[in-house]
Amino acid sequence: VNMGKVISVANQKGGVGKTTVAMGICASLTKNYKKALYINCNQLQTFQYLMKNSTPIANLDVYSSLLRASKENVYGEIKHFVRNENFNYIPPFKAAIMSVGLSKNIYMDIAVSAKKSGEYDYIVVDTDSVFDEFKADLLNVADKVIFVTKQNRMSVMAVNVLMSNINGVNNEKYLCICNDFDKNIENALI
Repeated sequence: VNMGKVISVANQKGGVGKTTVAMGICASLTKNYKKALYINCNQLQTFQYLMKNSTPIANLDVYSSLLRASKENVYGEIKHFVRNENFNYIPPFKAAIMSVGLSKNIYMDIAVSAKKSGEYDYIVVDTDSVFDEFKADLLNVADKVIFVTKQNRMSVMAVNVLMSNINGVNNEKYLCICNDFDKNIENALI
């Protein structure tokens, strides 16, 4: 089985374009004949406004299935809900995961399980803006981490603080990109 690669898209500040970049990566990979799966890890999901089909997973049995599933097979419990709009994605849950008894770790378990399934070349994980143990673990299991920032001081400071809390951030696993660069405005990146 050829396991795919997990790409995490991160920053600790909202509004920098993580979701747009993550979905763009998925769309680009798909156009280049790669099979990509998008997973949004926000506890309260709002990415669906960018999709044609914005309806959440309505089948409440999926929550109990995910609760019972082993880490290794959790993707198998949700894969029949995967949708495709230029790339594959797991639709949003109907409720916040904590309100149905699921841990944030369910997202990491789905990503790792999907990777092991061999069905995807890439699993792109759009992380929440919070830095906690879950996010640290998620960045650790990723094969590639892309930090998204804007060029203003607040965005650059947020990505610098995040990067200073990660061991080994200088290796090739990590990449920082600037979203919406404009050469005519202040550039805190330099």
